[in-house]
Amino acid sequence: MPILFKINSVKNFLKDYFSINKALMWTLIFKAWLMLKGPALLFFLIYFLSPVEQGYWYVFINLSALMLFAELGFNTITTQFVSHEYALLKLENGEITGPRYNIDRLFELIKYAVKFYAIVLPVALIVMWIFGFFVLGKEKHAGLIIAWFVYAFLGAANLLLSLIQYIYQGLDKVEDIQKNILFGSVTMALSSWVLLISGFKIWALIIGNLIGLIIMSVFLLIKTKRFWMQFLRHKISNKSNWFREVGGLQGRYAVSWLGSFFVTSFITPIVMYFSGPVAAGKVGMTLAVTSSLVNIPSSWGMVLIPQFNILVAQKNRELLDRLFKKIQQQSTIVYLIGAFFLAALLIFIFPVIGWDKRILPLSNFGVLLLSGFASVSTCNMAFYLRAHKEEPYMWLSALNGVATSSLVIIALHFFNSVSMAIGGYALTQLVIFYFAHLIFIKKKGQVV
Repeated sequence: MPILFKINSVKNFLKDYFSINKALMWTLIFKAWLMLKGPALLFFLIYFLSPVEQGYWYVFINLSALMLFAELGFNTITTQFVSHEYALLKLENGEITGPRYNIDRLFELIKYAVKFYAIVLPVALIVMWIFGFFVLGKEKHAGLIIAWFVYAFLGAANLLLSLIQYIYQGLDKVEDIQKNILFGSVTMALSSWVLLISGFKIWALIIGNLIGLIIMSVFLLIKTKRFWMQFLRHKISNKSNWFREVGGLQGRYAVSWLGSFFVTSFITPIVMYFSGPVAAGKVGMTLAVTSSLVNIPSSWGMVLIPQFNILVAQKNRELLDRLFKKIQQQSTIVYLIGAFFLAALLIFIFPVIGWDKRILPLSNFGVLLLSGFASVSTCNMAFYLRAHKEEPYMWLSALNGVATSSLVIIALHFFNSVSMAIGGYALTQLVIFYFAHLIFIKKKGQVV
């Protein structure tokens, strides 16, 4: 009995202190899955792909981030505005209920989002094809270019699905969306691994993504069918100018998201261009491992985005600040624990099994772990300020993108040093974090 009591006490402490509700639980399950998937993917890539093919794999994944040129933060904006409108509505039996005026505004916002994507998705797809051809064309591999064209098309389809999921998530349905994303991710990964074993090489990534996309689309449709049927039937009586309300903020988000692209996804393709696929494979795998560590503590802030937006709409500043302070503490503790275990793996396990030859040196990992800590805190601050329909980090993000990409290009072009490029990247993130904190303190005192 005493032992059982202690176990329950620990469980209750973890549940209360870390605020683990169902939405966060499913988000953490998804992030934990990503952490498990990472080492498994490393195994399959190392044993079934050559170092050159590993480089192609990570270049494809990072180039797909070019779809940001279509999204440019629009999905996040959509979630925020949907949550603000939903603050006065309810979702009952799969359909929206509440004042007619607010229902009209919600559905007209969704129509605006769909029309926006109908315009920008084809343009972004063409940009992806052109940029991919520029980076991969040096390999003089026709099959690789064809594979990239197909993969880019799937990226566009996946972005459209993401919009639909972000809309539904804005109705405070984080739990449902995280379940769907988890199921799709598991299906995608298992399919890719089986295809790698079967010798499909880079096509394992493409076909696996297709299978995951189909699975997520089917299950999302089953879950949200009544909501979307209501949306299609609804006749809007009260018109709203969403372009005027969203457009200005969208422009600021676009600058921030472009800056993020040059920080998170630009490095691997550039390494591919200057140093070849083998170096790109090491960089891509190293950044993937550190990014997966950052993703878990970021979950505490991410699942509260709809609640942040609703609290801002209700002008409940006291509860909003308490929530923010708590997620900062929680995400910091989780990141430090994760960094400790990752460091242990890198030092004691990877060299024994020979995986250290397919990633960057430990010194590079050290500076990336330090910059990752800064990234987690910056993400939480951004979640808080964006809930107020603000984007105060616009120019800071743009500066980050320019500085990071410039330092990487200089290090590779003039010194042919990947380690120097990684050092420049990490140093820039730490400097940006300092200024992000100053901006947060200033803006937090201004918002109501």
